[in-house]
Amino acid sequence: MITLNKISGIAFFIYYLITPLYSENLENRLPFIEEYQLENGMRVLIAPNYDNPVVYVNVYINASKLDDPINQAGISEDAF
Repeated sequence: MITLNKISGIAFFIYYLITPLYSENLENRLPFIEEYQLENGMRVLIAPNYDNPVVYVNVYINASKLDDPINQAGISEDAF
């Protein structure tokens, strides 16, 4: 008689063997990223995806209150 422990053990073993067959290759999913630096020091990263005709923009400003000039306190908070 097959016990529940044997059935679950066999099922886990089959799952363990089959899972790598269906896993995706990460090399195909990671985009090529182009990096540029503008004259003002801003870094621009571009990850082109020619499969979709969509433009997505994400802006990160590396500034805080510590970067504010003495005579313009709070200017980094008003950036956007």
